[in-house]
Amino acid sequence: MREPGNQENRKFKPKPIENCYAKSYEINGEKKFVDIFTHSAITGEVAKKLKDFFTEELKDKILNDDIDLISSLHDIGKANPYFQNKIESGKKTDIERPHNEITESTLKNSFPKIAKILGKHHGSSPINIESPEADVYGGKEWNEIRLNLLEKLQEKFNKNLSDIDNDIKINILAGLVTVSDWIASGIEFEYIKEYEKHIDDLVNGAGFIKPIIKKDLTFKDIFEFEPNEIQKNIIDKINDFSECIIEAPMGIGKTEAALYLAYKSLEQNKANGIYFALPTQLTSEKIFERFEFFLNKILAQEYKFKPKILHSNSWLKETYISEEGEPGHSWFDYRKRGLLAPFAVGTIDQALMSVLNVKHNFVRSFGLLGKVVIIDEVHSYDIYTGTLVKELVKNLKEMGSKIIILSATLREKEKLQLIIDAKMDRLPSAYPLITYAEKENIDFIEIKNNEHKEITINFTNTEDQAIDICLEKLEQGNQILWIENSVEEAQSIYKKINSRINKQTMECGLLHSRFTKIDREAKEQEWLKYFDKKSGELGYRKNKSRILIGTQVLEQSLDIDADFLITKIAPTDMLLQRIGRVRRHMQNDKFRPEKSANEVLIITPERNKILKTPEILGNTGKVYSKYIICRTLEVWEKLQKIKLPNDIRSLIEETYKEKGELDMMERFKKELKEKSEKLRRFALINSSEGLKSQYDNEKKVLTRFSEFDNADVLLIKTIFFNKEEVKITFLNGETITLTKNKDIKNKKEIAIKILQNMLSVSEYISPKPEKSDYIKKDILKDYIFLDEDGIRIAIVDETGELKSVSGDKISESYNLIYNKNIGYYAQKARDYGK
Repeated sequence: MREPGNQENRKFKPKPIENCYAKSYEINGEKKFVDIFTHSAITGEVAKKLKDFFTEELKDKILNDDIDLISSLHDIGKANPYFQNKIESGKKTDIERPHNEITESTLKNSFPKIAKILGKHHGSSPINIESPEADVYGGKEWNEIRLNLLEKLQEKFNKNLSDIDNDIKINILAGLVTVSDWIASGIEFEYIKEYEKHIDDLVNGAGFIKPIIKKDLTFKDIFEFEPNEIQKNIIDKINDFSECIIEAPMGIGKTEAALYLAYKSLEQNKANGIYFALPTQLTSEKIFERFEFFLNKILAQEYKFKPKILHSNSWLKETYISEEGEPGHSWFDYRKRGLLAPFAVGTIDQALMSVLNVKHNFVRSFGLLGKVVIIDEVHSYDIYTGTLVKELVKNLKEMGSKIIILSATLREKEKLQLIIDAKMDRLPSAYPLITYAEKENIDFIEIKNNEHKEITINFTNTEDQAIDICLEKLEQGNQILWIENSVEEAQSIYKKINSRINKQTMECGLLHSRFTKIDREAKEQEWLKYFDKKSGELGYRKNKSRILIGTQVLEQSLDIDADFLITKIAPTDMLLQRIGRVRRHMQNDKFRPEKSANEVLIITPERNKILKTPEILGNTGKVYSKYIICRTLEVWEKLQKIKLPNDIRSLIEETYKEKGELDMMERFKKELKEKSEKLRRFALINSSEGLKSQYDNEKKVLTRFSEFDNADVLLIKTIFFNKEEVKITFLNGETITLTKNKDIKNKKEIAIKILQNMLSVSEYISPKPEKSDYIKKDILKDYIFLDEDGIRIAIVDETGELKSVSGDKISESYNLIYNKNIGYYAQKARDYGK
């Protein structure tokens, strides 16, 4: 047991409950206090209000009747001499123990599950818990004060505390308690005496407003067109579901089918919101436009929460969840905060954080509670992320959330693993196919498809030949999509083609993840309009021919319609996704060039050459399994044409079916098996059940496996600073001023602008963390969340080269460059200037 503390704390004797403080405010230079009982009562009332947000089924199954009382107890651990001394004097001592630890200790013997819930409310569970009467907690007298607070709060809420009845509730209720505390902590001091009048405004201001759903809307009422055969089957045959998997061709309207299923759940009060989870930020931002249209159709006029703010930086401006969600703190990020909104679109990563052993994973679980969670492009994840997706689906079903999984190219083995309740070895081979669970039953909807599109498959072994064909197609007036398997290869192709096109009649664009957010959004807005379903009607296909070059982001969830596709070899399921972007919308057919046809060009080495010299695959062999690439070629190299959607199922199953191998293929297969097992084990180790202690730094916990950690980099044009302020000019010429004034009115807007000028790259090609304490720890930390590594910040000079703010060498091995057209790239120092 530790020593009980310094003399000052020993003299800090127990005092009346009303003088035990939980919060302090500074009003006109004078320090004001909120006692523990009052703050606890506010938190309990917020929790009671939040509970009303959920369905009756969830209230019965998950949300305990005593949640108001349970939430109110979260801060009784602040009744200890060390915290009380600190809050009054401002002096912290090394002996002070976390108050959530003291709360858990106080309740652990009588209410072990509730104690565990309350112990988590600062992000993770305490590791070492001592006796509630330990000297480091203040001894017996201070424990009596805490027990008196328990009695007083039981009287306040007119309840006697009893422990919860199952473990499923622990994470959910821990999330509810934590969010209730955040919201309660945001109340203005002058409103505290009459707090009961302000509970509704507090909860609504945090974004928790119960949706008002229009009733009896048809599919056409919402989307303004009649459902197709697949959509009609889903509407007519699925009355309710816990899980639904929709396998259907690219461009067939799976998104609208999923949203209509979600609408029916909302209309019947069987769900309280929607989270639409996509593979990338780009795809989530494009889907949001359709999602916003959907919300505006289904939400009643009197519902006062604007759908448009639920997936944008304005979400950060217009909602408030206390200090934890303010600039400089980890939850000031719409990717996290959006999870708490009634309706949100985002990447799968934030949902996966609920099953990873990271701080506040239970807040994310609470954010997904009772929602319809739509997981799109589920086939696109590797073994590591796929394992986490399976854990997520399992948890969502236990929580009472509904799951809709969308894919055009899902393998049977993967599907069996995603249907948690399935007790079967085989599934129907029909395609399209809808698989759904209703109560304990698994059922299927097989849909006959009489329409098909024939695609001509061409191959080339050389990049130069592909470029020549590309230029010829551009001369004919085609809109071309070129997909590479890595950012570096996409950048290289862009440079080669852009240097050879006729700028009068042709345009070349590049899209990938290594642009700042502000530049990437501008590129998306400009380029994706040239390839959408209305591009012909709006005249974009008449004035110029265009080529858009990019990475895998262009194959996922985007409504792209190209006349011609050039792609590097990729696994069958990814190739099919890419081919699904060719001549996607009939309404554009009359605007296509006369010689345009249903055809694609695949760039690949010959299979026998890969078997002799695997290195010729280049980055493709690093991104994808060499075994799967060779199996793909084994299936595709004998094809001249394919029919979509008819051939989708057979092409996928033929590529992935189990078979014996010899020689190099046997070696490739063994490598894949070993890596798959490694990734699966790694995913389970990182899961919330796999590690005994949680990661404090979320960036160290992977939702996508990579050999290298990622780093966030802030790119600027100039920076000037003194003791009072920092002036930053961004690459677009906009200047902001950062000060230490915490009450600055436009602080959120400034923080958002900083985030928009950042990008994420592999750590090995990022600048070193800025060593200047002034930049790392002082003013910037009030605007953006900095982990223990600090911030990576670089000045981009007029040539595009990145320079260190402090004058230190920016990278040991690379010259780092940022170009608005090409993005962020690294050149080895010895190659620079060649």
